[in-house]
Amino acid sequence: MQEELRYMQTDRATDDLEDHVIICGYGMFGRTIADRLDDDGESVVVIELDEAEFERALDDGVLALQGDARREETLHEVGIRARTLVTAIDDSNANIQTAITAGQIAPTVRLVVRVGDAMYEPLARRAGADEVIIPEVVSGERVTESL
Repeated sequence: MQEELRYMQTDRATDDLEDHVIICGYGMFGRTIADRLDDDGESVVVIELDEAEFERALDDGVLALQGDARREETLHEVGIRARTLVTAIDDSNANIQTAITAGQIAPTVRLVVRVGDAMYEPLARRAGADEVIIPEVVSGERVTESL
C-alpha cells in the first residue's frame, strides 16, 4: 500500500511539471546535480532503478520514480516534455541507450549524457547528446584550475 501511495503521489506530481529537469540515476553524481538544481529553485524528477537509491531520493524529498530510464514508459511517466534530461547512471551504455530512447520520443529535450571514458563521447553524440560529461575529465580540469 505504501508503494502504491508513493507511486500515485509521483504520478500526480509529474502531471503538472513542465520545463523541469529529469535526472536518470541518483548515485553521487545524480544526487549532486539534484541538490544543486534544487538549491537554484529548479524542478527536478529522478528516475532510479535501484531500490535503495530510489528510497534515498524520496527520503531526501526529491520527486522520484523507481524504474528503468531506458524504457519509453518510464520516461513518459516522469514527463518527458522536460527541458533537459541528464543521464547520470554509472554505466555509459545505459546512459547512451537512455539518450537514444529520450531523443526518439522527445526530439526537443536537451540531452546531457555522462560517459565514463572519452572513447564513448562520439557514440553519445551520435545518440543525440547535446552535451557529453566525463566526470573524471571535469574533475581533473577543476583540480588544475585550483592549483
